Amino acid sequence: MLRRHRNWIVLLTMLTLLAALAPLPAHADVQEPHCDAIALACTIQLDRPPTDPAPDPHTGVTPGPAQCLADVGSGYVEVPCVSEHGHWSNASQCYWELRDPAVLGEHPPPPGADPTGAWYLCTPYAPGAGFVVATGHWLTQPPPGLELTPGQAAARIVQTMTFHGIDIGMAPDVNAEWGHRRGHVGIPIWLWAQNRTAQNWGPYTVTATLGGQTVTVTARVTGVVWVMGDGATVACAGPGTPYDEARGLGASPDCGHSYALTSRQQPGGYYSVVARSQWDVDWVGGGQSGTIPLTAESTVPLEIQELQSVNVPNR
Repeated sequence: MLRRHRNWIVLLTMLTLLAALAPLPAHADVQEPHCDAIALACTIQLDRPPTDPAPDPHTGVTPGPAQCLADVGSGYVEVPCVSEHGHWSNASQCYWELRDPAVLGEHPPPPGADPTGAWYLCTPYAPGAGFVVATGHWLTQPPPGLELTPGQAAARIVQTMTFHGIDIGMAPDVNAEWGHRRGHVGIPIWLWAQNRTAQNWGPYTVTATLGGQTVTVTARVTGVVWVMGDGATVACAGPGTPYDEARGLGASPDCGHSYALTSRQQPGGYYSVVARSQWDVDWVGGGQSGTIPLTAESTVPLEIQELQSVNVPNR
């Protein structure tokens, strides 16, 4: 009888110690742990994997989770949300930190990746492990709990800016009677950007603070690639030269094209001329700088006919 009573005392003592070790809830949604008196372990059982909060639509920053849970196989255990390895993510099941190029050296982004991203290290939860392998990831969205980098802030500021294609200037001009432009085979076409503004040519400058970063963005067109519709492209480094009637049938000095075939076989009987403006969006902030390339397009129809010759009899 005394032995049975002593066993109950031991069991009650173990349960009391486990209850003392169990983490207290810090939020209304925090899950309570289940403690196993035999295994001397407390785990949290969930119907589905834990997640992270959604990004803030105004700042682009994702707050850290209210409760940080690591999967240990038999369930989840609560872990510190911030450690020497960074901020915990329930979705990724690791601590995230911005990779320090001063410590690990400079590394360019992966081929084809968005240049406004950054390298982050993902370190798994491994208590008592003598060696933990962190993996590197190039991300444009900072993980939960981390602020935007200057490049990420610049990319989000650019998304709030409005860019237009150029206002196409062309000789021949639109004929009021026909309602469209009409040129002829072999006659030079002049191309230029007219009515240039900040939003269709630049410079276009915006300074804003986003996600803890103050960044100045300046955008300008560096050139225009004209896709003429007949298979030819014309790359012009500047805005082009407006046509002057004094030039007669001469070619543009810096941006033009001549057609060898009519547009008769094209859809609707027109060539579709596309002006693709190339933007360089330079940004500076937080002691860093960079360039984001963009394009914008404008399109006009152009009819090309053959010149008709008239035979005049000799007299």
